[in-house]
Amino acid sequence: MKWVSIFLAAILMSSSLWAGTVTDDFEDGNFEGWRPSRFALGEQAEWTVEQGELVFTSKNFCRVGSALAIGDETWSDYEFSVQFSLRRTFPICSGGWMPSLGIGIDSDVAQTGTMKLEKNQWVIAYLSNQEPQRGNDGWKVKGCEVWLPPVYQRGPDRGSFTTEPRKWYTLKIRSSSIGAITHYEASIGDTPLCDFNLRIVRKEGKRLNKGGALLYVRNAEVRFDNVVITGENIPDRDMNEFVGKLSVSSGGKLTTTWGELKINR
Repeated sequence: MKWVSIFLAAILMSSSLWAGTVTDDFEDGNFEGWRPSRFALGEQAEWTVEQGELVFTSKNFCRVGSALAIGDETWSDYEFSVQFSLRRTFPICSGGWMPSLGIGIDSDVAQTGTMKLEKNQWVIAYLSNQEPQRGNDGWKVKGCEVWLPPVYQRGPDRGSFTTEPRKWYTLKIRSSSIGAITHYEASIGDTPLCDFNLRIVRKEGKRLNKGGALLYVRNAEVRFDNVVITGENIPDRDMNEFVGKLSVSSGGKLTTTWGELKINR
């Protein structure tokens, strides 16, 4: 029995060594390695880094918002956590969706460069301004959502949670696959948001519910910090030491008809 215990302990130790972790606290003054989504005409998104925090501003979105994504189609079965602080909201168009923020996994946004319902996939845990009369005084938790075209599913919500403005919270979502089922769970702090199973979705022989992670905002200004992504299929990478290519040169600024991207150093 002793040898069995030692053997199992060795397996657990070795398996933990296989897991990788991506971290980003934005202390280097940029968000290199993250990729922005594209937008429709008239919609604006802006990203800056201020005092070691990612400032994500999204305006004039009537439907789907904007995102910053990281990772690729090789990512699966991992945990994504980030700290966030809601700063302000912006007016919505007539009939538009309420301001919201969230984090997503198993997404192809990083590869496609878009954030459109008909083209993209994601499983997202998000909060939304369900009481607009309160303005910036806090949001209620919306829950979790699955969008793996043609599959749309709302994860069963787990109670209510209301945020306070300018207060920092930790939002976390995790996926793990067993056979043909992927289990998803999300939480804000110690409060569960959702917990559900989804059969692995395949299209043309390709597994859909896998892919990179994303930060999502619609019609609001949100600060993000202390990103941690951990899983067996995740590389070990401190984004403060990341050297790679972005859609803008290091320290540069890109302005397009869709929006603008800034990097402050």
